[in-house]
Amino acid sequence: MFLDDLNDFLDDLNTNPITDEWYMSNFADKHIKILESYEAFDILKQFVIYMIEKYDEKSEYEIVEILRYLKYQANTNEKFYRDIQKQKIMELYKQENSQNILNEIFR
Repeated sequence: MFLDDLNDFLDDLNTNPITDEWYMSNFADKHIKILESYEAFDILKQFVIYMIEKYDEKSEYEIVEILRYLKYQANTNEKFYRDIQKQKIMELYKQENSQNILNEIFR
């Protein structure tokens, strides 16, 4: 369900110009901040796979921000990825802001 909502969100961003600067916060409020920490953690494990399989340069900012929101909501230091997944994500997401966020998350 979460990934379906995410796909709809990203499809909408790709077809409609952003008119609301709060679009990321609104998505997080509706779909992430409502999750219990264990739910966010379970989604994180799926989300790293999604980040690799569905990589799209146009949505890099949004994907990395959603990862950050999920990590914050999970509120744990437990590892939710395999090292090979981390390596692939670091190779794909190259924007400077993305690299900074990913380094913070994957430390």
